[in-house]
Amino acid sequence: MEFALKACIAKQISADTIPDRNFIRNVYSHEFSQLVGLAGLSGELKRELSNNSSFAVNWAISSEWLPDARYRSYTMFEAQTLFETTENSESGVIQWIRRFW
Repeated sequence: MEFALKACIAKQISADTIPDRNFIRNVYSHEFSQLVGLAGLSGELKRELSNNSSFAVNWAISSEWLPDARYRSYTMFEAQTLFETTENSESGVIQWIRRFW
C-alpha cells in the first residue's frame, strides 16, 4: 500500500521542477493517511469508504499496518487476511489505489 500510494504521489511530480523540501520529507512517511493526502486522494478515499462497505473493512484492517510489523511473525490466518484486504479484486486496497497511478 505504501509504495502504491507513493507511485500516485510520484505521478504528480513534474520532471522539470524540484518539489518543495517539506513535501519530499513528508513523502518518506509510512502513515497511510498522510500519504493519501499527499497523493490528493483524501476525497476519493472518503467517497469509497462511504460507498463500499467491503472496501471500508479492508481499509480499516490494512491501514493499521506499521513499518515495525515487517519484523513480526504472523499466523497463516493473519497473513491471508492482510493479503486479502489489499489484493481482493473487487474491494482490495491496492485495487483501489491502482485506479489513480
